[in-house]
Amino acid sequence: MNPVLHHQDSKSDTFTQLHKAVVSANTDIKEFKERWQSEGVQATLAKSREGLERDDDLGAARELPRNGWIEKAA
Repeated sequence: MNPVLHHQDSKSDTFTQLHKAVVSANTDIKEFKERWQSEGVQATLAKSREGLERDDDLGAARELPRNGWIEKAA
């Protein structure tokens, strides 16, 4: 909804556009919440927490290449 471009819309049209925007936003929030709570995301967050608990110095991350991870020797 762009008030500058649609300044001549009727109140009914404006309401319809607003309603569609609200429904779309609610759908997006619901999908985000479902993805956030998914097993894959939660596993990634858990692994991140474990790594942070092992070593909370994040300074080494400055040396990571932008396109990937550095493999550490076991």
